[in-house]
Amino acid sequence: MRTADDVEVSTVVDRLVEHALSTLPDQPEIETSLRQYYSHVDESDLQTRRVEDLFGLAMDHLALAWSWEDGEVAIQVANPRVELDGWGSDHTIVQIVTEDIPVLVDGASPAISS
Repeated sequence: MRTADDVEVSTVVDRLVEHALSTLPDQPEIETSLRQYYSHVDESDLQTRRVEDLFGLAMDHLALAWSWEDGEVAIQVANPRVELDGWGSDHTIVQIVTEDIPVLVDGASPAISS
């Protein structure tokens, strides 16, 4: 059963996909990637961000993932600014791509916070 909250999330993701398809019209497969990427993000977090910022974040992280090789850990740290990167955030962005490590978030969070 869908809730009102589900509709709101879908609306944000739908706008994001619409933006992506207009930006990258020759890459219709990006819709699946974006829907998967944001499928576990809290709806209130999505609603507080610009579609362009959500798109830029996902595209940068996907680019890192596409360049990743098995057995390696890829880490990218950025302070994106709209005028330089096309998207922005008030926070430092840490993106990690690695093999499935269940305790990664629990282990990395304290190190990042310190």
